[in-house]
Amino acid sequence: MLIQDKSKLALTKAIKNKEERGWECAAPIAYKDGFYFVKMIFQRKPLKEQV
Repeated sequence: MLIQDKSKLALTKAIKNKEERGWECAAPIAYKDGFYFVKMIFQRKPLKEQV
């Protein structure tokens, strides 16, 4: 999944929101063509860790 936003603060909030749902950043935040963006991957935790 690729998340992008013109504001780095808004992107950081979106990343934090996704991390609470089991997503992880696959790369650091990058800036290109007026947008900040980050690639995220889904890391499902075993049921024991979710409890």
